Amino acid sequence: MQMAQVILALAHVMTAKVDAGEIVATKEFKIPKNSSRLELASLAYNGAVELFAEIANFSINNDSEMLRTGDMWQGHVNRKEDYDALLKKHPELIVDHL
Repeated sequence: MQMAQVILALAHVMTAKVDAGEIVATKEFKIPKNSSRLELASLAYNGAVELFAEIANFSINNDSEMLRTGDMWQGHVNRKEDYDALLKKHPELIVDHL
């Protein structure tokens, strides 16, 4: 099984449906090998904070809306059931790596 190599934080235009709005900003960063769950959570949190800071800075300094990237998020929303099924299929996985 191939592990993810990057984490991508996205900022969307707010809509009634989760993750359905147009993307206005992204922040991508590489996942270091053998990262723990805590390290991944920290990377994701820091990436989201950096992205929020960029959006806040734009909002403070501009009267116009942010340009859309033209991308739409097409990923799968993972739920606990998905992780449980993954562990059942691949019991060799260490839960801390998810």
